[in-house]
Amino acid sequence: MVRSEPGQVVRPGDIMVIKGRGMPRPHNQRPGDLFLSLDVEFPDGIPPGSQEKLLELLGGRPVPKESPQAEMTQRLSKRQAADLKELVKRQEQGAQGGHSSHGGGQQNVQCAQQ
Repeated sequence: MVRSEPGQVVRPGDIMVIKGRGMPRPHNQRPGDLFLSLDVEFPDGIPPGSQEKLLELLGGRPVPKESPQAEMTQRLSKRQAADLKELVKRQEQGAQGGHSSHGGGQQNVQCAQQ
């Protein structure tokens, strides 16, 4: 069982350490450190009755449902998200190498609508 400091927010991909609780070492040496790579799962949704409690706890205010400035989002499929991440990674690698697959040393980003 592990615990964190009260009030600490844990995010996906965070890495934490527990000093001296890692793998044992030979010849009676002190154990190494135990590193924890956190994979945080969030709920798919929040029940309507809990939203107000969550806003109160975290601070903030509800967004009006019919706000003219608010754009409606759509979640990408896992495949679409993986493809997009791979595209960004290739573009970053091209920019770091001093060249871009699009020429001229510029990064070109295209937005796609579904």
